[in-house]
Amino acid sequence: MPDPTFPGVFIEEVGSPPLIVGLPTAVAAFVGCAGEGPSDLATAIGGASAFEIAFGAPDRRFPLTLAVRDFFANGGEAAVVVRLSGQATSPENLAAALAALDEVDLNILHLSPDRIDGEAPRFAREAAAAYVERRRAMLILDPLAAWSDGGLGAVTAEALGDFSLAASGRTACYLPRLRDADGVRPAGGAVAGIWARIDGERGVWAAPAGVHIAVQGAEPERTLSDNENGALNERGFNALRLFPGAGFVVWGARTLAAPLDPAARYVPLRRLVDHVEASVERGLDWALFHAAGPPLWTRVTAQVETFLVGLWRAGALAGVKPSEAFVVICGARNNTPADVAEGRLRVDIGLAVQRPAEFVVTSIQVSTGAA
Repeated sequence: MPDPTFPGVFIEEVGSPPLIVGLPTAVAAFVGCAGEGPSDLATAIGGASAFEIAFGAPDRRFPLTLAVRDFFANGGEAAVVVRLSGQATSPENLAAALAALDEVDLNILHLSPDRIDGEAPRFAREAAAAYVERRRAMLILDPLAAWSDGGLGAVTAEALGDFSLAASGRTACYLPRLRDADGVRPAGGAVAGIWARIDGERGVWAAPAGVHIAVQGAEPERTLSDNENGALNERGFNALRLFPGAGFVVWGARTLAAPLDPAARYVPLRRLVDHVEASVERGLDWALFHAAGPPLWTRVTAQVETFLVGLWRAGALAGVKPSEAFVVICGARNNTPADVAEGRLRVDIGLAVQRPAEFVVTSIQVSTGAA
C-alpha cells in the first residue's frame, strides 16, 4: 500500500489464490504395438475414428488396437496412446514409452501384450505397476493367458506369485476375457472405458461395477459361477458376469491388494484419495515462494476446505455435514519450526469414506521455496 499523504480511507486490493479445481480423472493411457503411427510419443486421441486415422483400424495382430476400440465403445472419451517402437518384450522400448507419458495428466494405464493370445512379460507388468505408483494412477492389467486356457483353477497362490503384483493397491484385473465374432481378447480396454464413463456420470468415487454397468460389444469368454466369483474376489480379482435381465456386467471393484491390505481394497477409494491428493497438490502451486507461517496456513486451510466441501456436496464423502466428512490440518500443529525454516508447507487431510467413522489420512508436503 502506498504511504498516504492526506487524511482518508485507503483500500488496497489483495489477490486471492485461485480455487482448487479437481483434475480430470477419466484420461486413459494405452501402451502397446500397432501397425502404423508415431512411435514412443504420447498422442492424444478423442475418438475411435481419430485413433484409426493415426494408428490404423482394429487388427487382431495388434491387441492395442482392440483395447482402444473397446475403450471408446464403452464410454471412454479421452485417451493417450503410445505405440511401442519395438515389442513389449524389450525393456528399453517400454521405458521410452512410459517416459513419453510423464507430461500427460493420466489416471488409467493399460499395457497391451504383443499378441492377442499372449501376455505382457513380468518385467513389463512390474514396470507399469511402479509407474502408476509414482504417477498416482491405476493400472488395469490383463490376466495371464493360462488363467483362461487352463480354467480359473489356475489362479493359484503360485500363479499370483508369478503375477508379482498381488500387493499393489493401484492395480486391478478382470476375468474372464471377452469374446465376439472375431475371437477372444482381454477385457482391459473395455473396463477402462467403463471407468471413464462412470467418472463422468457419477464421479471417480463411484464403484465402476453393478447390474447397471454393462460391457458393450462382446460377451464373456466363459460364464462364471457364484463360487468362482467368490474365489476370484478373495484373491483380489474382479469378475465379469452374465446375468439374466441385466446382461454382461462388471461385478467387482477390487484392487489386487485386497487379500493383503484391506485399506487398499477398493478401486474407487484408491482413485478418490489419489484425486484429492493430486488436485490439492496442483492447486497449491500458488503457495510456492510464499513465506511459511500463520498467514499462509490460514489461506491454504480455507482453500482446501472449499475444495473438499465441493466434493462432499457432490456425494464423494460421507457425513451429514462437512465437519463429519473431512478435516484439514495446516498450522503449527503439523508444521514445525524446522519446516518453516526449510520453507516446507505440510497439509494433512482426513477423508470420511464409506462410513463417517472411517478416515483415510493423507499427508501433502509442498516446498514453498521461501526458506
